[in-house]
Order: sequence, then C-alpha cells, then structure tokens
Amino acid sequence: MPCAWAQELTFWTRDRPCQCGGWILPAISATLLSGQLAVVLARRGGGMPKRPAVLASVWAVVLLTAAAAFGRTGLGSALAVAFLLQVTPSVWTVYRSRETAGVSRGTWLLIFGELLCWGVFGLHEADPRLIVLDATGFVASVLVLARVPWPRADRALVTHLVEVP
Repeated sequence: MPCAWAQELTFWTRDRPCQCGGWILPAISATLLSGQLAVVLARRGGGMPKRPAVLASVWAVVLLTAAAAFGRTGLGSALAVAFLLQVTPSVWTVYRSRETAGVSRGTWLLIFGELLCWGVFGLHEADPRLIVLDATGFVASVLVLARVPWPRADRALVTHLVEVP
C-alpha cells in the first residue's frame, strides 16, 4: 500500500505543472522523511508519552481548523499567537531566575535578526500577522538580551594590548 501511494505521489508531482516552480517533490520528500524519522524515534524509546502526543494532536487540529475556516489569514494568526505562547515562558524564566548563565545570547540574537527581517517584510506587505509576530519577537528578544550579561574584556589584557613598548 505505501508503495502505491508513493507511485501516485510521484505521478502527480512529475507530470503536473505546479505553481511553486517544481519544488514540490523535494518539499514533500523532506516532510515525509522527517515524519518517518519522528515515528522511528518515538518507537525506539518505547513509544511517545501520551501527554505530548495528545497536545501535538490538538495543536494540529487547531491549525487545520484555522486554515480551513479562515484560510491563510487564520493560519497566520494562529502561528503568531503560538509564537507568543512559545516565548513567554522563556522570558518569564529569565526574569525570575538570578542566574542566567545558561541562556544563549546567540539564539536570542538570531531570533531578533530573523523577526526583524520578517517585520520589515510584514511592513512592506502591510501584513498585520507578520507585524504582530515581529513586535512579539522583538520585545521578547530585547527583554532577554537586556537581562543576560555580556562578556567583558579583562582590563589587564586590554592595558597590556594598549601599552607601547
């Protein structure tokens, strides 16, 4: 059965023109491969815990419902809200703990840069979902980066480098 499904998929992607410039087959292949990898890894450890499986299933239903009911607008809005829910615990934890040595400045700088780019694109396209996503990510990353200490140069090393022989 899976072989027949793969042949049907190959037929539809090979012989039919698509709007995405012929990149549908690699995208579908990557999706199927990552799904298969997730199943193999879940089975390897004795199965997936029930709670994460239920939460992932509920989230998939929410996304599918948003997409079916409201199209791309609903899906984009749901994903923007999801990002807010995703980063809120991290920001909360950084501000509640005294020690922030385990927080990666590089990760938060990447979040800052990525969402800044998406925000510029959102402003250009006048897309409120991207603008909200950018504002959320910008504020979250600035809050975390303001709380995390930055490395400072050792004064003795700087003095040694500045001295003229």
